[in-house]
Parts: sequence; C-alpha cells; structure tokens
Amino acid sequence: MGLPLNRVPDLLMDERNSLNAGEIRDALSDIDGYFDGNGGMNFSCVGIAARNTIGHALLILYFLEKQINFFIIPTHTRSDAALPPFCDRVVIVGQNAGGGYNLPGLLEWQDNPAYIKGKERMRAGSGAMIVMSSGSTGQPRFVKFHSDKLWANAAACAERLRMNSRSRVLIPVPIAHMFGLGAGFLPAWITGANICLIEKSNVVKLQDKTAGFRPDITLMTPTLCKMFLLVNKRHLSSGMYVTAGERIKKQLYNDFESTCGLLLNLYGSTEMGAIATTRIDDPLEQRVSGAVQPLDNVEIDIVGGEEGDISKGEILCRHPARFDCYIDEYGNERADRGGETSWYPTRDLGSWRDKGRLLVLGRMDNCINRSGFLVSLQEIESRLEDLFSGIDQAIVIEGGPETIRCAGLIAVCELKKGQELAVEKVRELCRDAMPGHWIPDHFYFVAELPRLVNGKADRALVAKQYSTIIRK
Repeated sequence: MGLPLNRVPDLLMDERNSLNAGEIRDALSDIDGYFDGNGGMNFSCVGIAARNTIGHALLILYFLEKQINFFIIPTHTRSDAALPPFCDRVVIVGQNAGGGYNLPGLLEWQDNPAYIKGKERMRAGSGAMIVMSSGSTGQPRFVKFHSDKLWANAAACAERLRMNSRSRVLIPVPIAHMFGLGAGFLPAWITGANICLIEKSNVVKLQDKTAGFRPDITLMTPTLCKMFLLVNKRHLSSGMYVTAGERIKKQLYNDFESTCGLLLNLYGSTEMGAIATTRIDDPLEQRVSGAVQPLDNVEIDIVGGEEGDISKGEILCRHPARFDCYIDEYGNERADRGGETSWYPTRDLGSWRDKGRLLVLGRMDNCINRSGFLVSLQEIESRLEDLFSGIDQAIVIEGGPETIRCAGLIAVCELKKGQELAVEKVRELCRDAMPGHWIPDHFYFVAELPRLVNGKADRALVAKQYSTIIRK
C-alpha cells in the first residue's frame, strides 16, 4: 500500500512542539538524508520504545515507508530489560529543546548485546513491525505485521470513524499499542488529519488539550472517560470519543454522552488490529448495549452460535489485514493459526444480537461451566454493576467450596463512597433479576479494589486474596 509521504497533516503536535505541513516534510527529508548519509543503516531489526512525541511518531512512519524492520518495546518494560535477540540495534529519541526541529540530532543508537549475528531469521528491509501481545490469553508473544497490513487496517478504521483531512484527532493513549497506533495515529496520517499526541496522559492534560486543540475525534480508555466526566460537569460537545478495552457501564455511558459528546466502542486485538466498532449512526440505546459491527471485509463467526441467535460461543475472526505470524526470540516464524483466509480464535466469548451486531461478553479464560451453562464472569460483573447503583465495580472469581451448581462463585464489590449494601438484600434482588446459575455464592463489599498501574482492577490479586476463603 505504501506510505503517502506527499500527503502530510497541516498540523502535528505533541506536548512540547508543533509542526506545520512544510516543517513535517522538512523533518522527514532530514531523516531520509540522515539514513542515506549513514549507508542506509541496514538493520536486521531496530528496537524503539515508542512514546507519544513527534520524534517517535515520525521515526515509526519512516521505518514503515522504508520497510525497515522494527520492534516496538512495550511501555511496561523495565528500562534495563534485555531486548530480544532478533534486534541488532535500539534507537533512543531525545526531547527537542526548541529552536527548530532537528530529529536526526535527537537520535542515539546503541547495540543490543543479546544480538548474535548470523542467528537472526529476519531479512533486513522486509517491512516487518513486531509488537508484543498483551498476554491476556497466556504468555505474551512476539506478533509480526507487514507494513502493508498496518496501512490496510488503518484505512478501514479511518473509513469507519469518518476521518478526513479536516479532522482533528487527539491521541492520549500510547502509540506503542495497537489501539493508539493502528486506530488513531496511522488512520489520521493517511487521511491528512491534524494530530495531537499526549504522553502519559492524565485528566488535566486531556482537559487542557481538548480545550486548546479542539479535537473532533479523541481516543480514550474507560478509565479516562470516567475521570474526564468527573471534572467536566457542563456540556462540552467536543466531537466524538472512541474507547477500547473493558466495558463501560450504562450509567457512565449515558452521562458521558450527555456531557462530553458521542462515544463509540472499538473491539480489536494485537493480532487482528481493529475488528469492529459501534456505529456512529446507531441510536444511543444500541451503542450503550456495547453491540459492535465488524469493519468492512472483516468476517465474524461464533462457535456454537448462529447469527440472529443469542447462543454464546468463542468469537472467530477472518481479517484481510491481520498479523502475518508469531515469531520466536530469534525471528523464526511460528504457526500463526492459519493464513489470511483462516479463522483466528480470539479467545473472547460473544453472542449475536440483531442486525448482525456482535456483543463481546468477556474472555474465554474468565468463563466457567455452571449447572450445564457456559457462564461469563465478566457478564455477571456487568449485571451486578447495572443492578446496584452503589457498586462502582464488581470482580467475580471462582472460589470457595463447590456447591450443587458445581463451581463456587465469589463477588468482590467496590462500593461508591458513602454507600452501604446488605448481602441478603443484594442476593434477593439478584434472584429476581438474573438466572440462578449466575448468582454468586458469597459477596464481599470493599471500599477500594486493588489496582494495577494502569488503573484497572488487579483481578489476579483479588483472586489470590479471596479464592481460598470459605464463608462460615
């Protein structure tokens, strides 16, 4: 597909710098001259800890255009962690101090001591981007994309989100992840939209850039949505927001839309990139439900379910812009679960809704068989949060003694400040509002759930703390 270097945004900015179209072209030309002057710097694969800055963004674009293999170092990696042996070099991008934007002057190159020449299996200049899977389905893996696939996925996202050269796209989520890169930065670039990047976003930065940059498309996380709403009580109408990740509760969804603007949910994965979204033209009640529609040319199937039926099953995906394969630490290609025309098992549980919409119910790893039914623990969590306004977040885990319904279930619920709930009243309402095999055997109410550094609830720690408790 190729990178349209002749079509650049009118504005590319981060928290320190701002470049117009002419300055962007000059910066790309400077990078080209720098590489030509250094013999093309023919890498096996270069590692880059991509941050939300102009320098990192332009370097990624250059790597994609010139088919330079590169590995995006995960943002959670320790600074002293070893690079995989398939990387021969690592590039560090410094911060610009002002007075012109000389990106080559900000680059520092280092050798990777783990690299063994002759043992690598990636051909230099083959146009590979390597990212790491999240590990939510097991051990994290090295996922290999060809640049053409990334651009094809970006084009599909741009069409679904209706990006164009007049759009102003705010990206406060990491471009080191497929959401920020594949659904935000690359789609914005190919359409010539104005782009603003925020590094290590918080609600203060987000509020400031929303007021100053005035975006019409903003990428978000559910946590950012919640915090942004808390500090913005008046109606803003600041365009459209796109979120990915955990489910947004109905009350938060409604409150956010009435205050901040149109909210869309995106469903995707590291391997598939963007898969489906809620539709801009769908009515609010349909978008609030979380039902998504596949992007054009993306096919979805559900093992054990048929379209129009609410049967649950694993979501399978056939995607023309999918990843190429998994690789090992030396770049050897591993089985990629089939080619482009094969179905990829996402390990997500889903069900069909009307009009070909898909409802993602949670991870297959968070499902159990109870009384002969396949039960999604995340689906129970969502129902508890919707039923009880005093519950801020619920975590349901398997634990405690087994019952007549097989596996025992424990619900650990974080209450909103000043709220109190009685176990028997909760259990009584649950009996009236959900199937019997969904009802947890034990309830625990806490002021605060343990959290990960990204703000999400630490499910593993909750399971460790409560799964062995036997309620007397």
